Amino acid sequence: MIVQPTQLAALDWAAAAAGTLSGPWKVGSIVSGRVLEQLLGTRLILQINGLTVMADPPSSGQVPRQFQAKVMSGGAQPVLELVSQPGKNMMVAAALRERLPQQDGLQPLLADLHALARMPGARTLPEPVRVTLARLEASIADRHDVLDPDVLRDTLRRGGLQLEHALMQQARAPARLPATQIDYDLKGALQRLEQALQRLPQNTATTPANPPTAAFPVPATPTAAVSFASILAQTTAPPATPSQAASTTARPEVRPPLLQLPLQAQARLPAPLADDALTLASGMLKHVEAALARIEIMQLEAHPAASPQAWMIEVPVRDDDGFDVLQLRFEQEGGGAQSQETPRWTLGFTLEPPGLGAIHGQIRLRGAQVHVDLWAERDTAVQALEEQTSVLSQLLEASGLELVQLRVRQGAPLRHTGHGHSLLDASA
Repeated sequence: MIVQPTQLAALDWAAAAAGTLSGPWKVGSIVSGRVLEQLLGTRLILQINGLTVMADPPSSGQVPRQFQAKVMSGGAQPVLELVSQPGKNMMVAAALRERLPQQDGLQPLLADLHALARMPGARTLPEPVRVTLARLEASIADRHDVLDPDVLRDTLRRGGLQLEHALMQQARAPARLPATQIDYDLKGALQRLEQALQRLPQNTATTPANPPTAAFPVPATPTAAVSFASILAQTTAPPATPSQAASTTARPEVRPPLLQLPLQAQARLPAPLADDALTLASGMLKHVEAALARIEIMQLEAHPAASPQAWMIEVPVRDDDGFDVLQLRFEQEGGGAQSQETPRWTLGFTLEPPGLGAIHGQIRLRGAQVHVDLWAERDTAVQALEEQTSVLSQLLEASGLELVQLRVRQGAPLRHTGHGHSLLDASA
């Protein structure tokens, strides 16, 4: 890797590159670093020895989130060579390579779920499929409910990243863990649905002579949400038009949820075309598998061997007309939980509700001080956000926080990953 300074580190760069500021930059020494961001293209923003620098990646193009490198040459543009790190890092990297080609965004799965909920023929699906579909639907919080901090906290816990940890807790102390944390965990619901869909006949639909009149048996939900059974009682949605089908195939590629990539909003998709519920449910299997691979990528990215102080999570949110995906990225800066420094957190998020377009945000918490930046890609959305700034200010101040800055702008962050705003000014 050829390393060069950014404006953020320019003042100290000459001394650092010469080895007078920091000893480990001397030729032959080993430096430790992490990838802050991968720019669109080939450039990387790294943090090495406390400096934020820009680098060209090696010929392989692969740089682990946490890495060690040997300084091969110094000067104005030092050259680093990655050092192989056996053990957990290699295991995490191998698991990531396996899942990256399998992943896709959550919206294809959510479009299937919404279409099945409006298809009366879904009542004829085998009972295991109906039960697992109902549990998946019940695991998704309503958009009004997630405004409650307790509901949002519970929803994040059930987002799939903590499933295995929760299962371990359940085995050790089953009376202490709320059953809903496991029963309505998003990853757990997807795994059950995957197993049920794998047992479906894949060729032709078989309709019973006397189809049951009961709708999906819906378990008790952890939040007050519209049940899958009640949605099934509604009239059938109008069929998708050929133009809708074309837009489905032409939808933009959804990048994998890697911490060094920018956050990406996921717009709703039109209803998939299917003649019957069995065909739609059978085709849903590939979307379930892609969603599971996506959750597992986020789990691997949050592994201490990969990134001890940053993680990403995606939360499906429901309203009467469909589902949206709230993508969140958390990062704790500084020395972590054991540090005596003032807590420094950065939250990046993105969402694309219908009618408003993509909305991005970055909230930086420095002790009790909070800085908020919001972006919207449409004029109407900018206006809507500006009208709510006073409400947001009151909510933050009522929580004991000091609002230092609140800005609403049109467009999107230059490089939206959730890192500090100062990185937006970095250049080669």
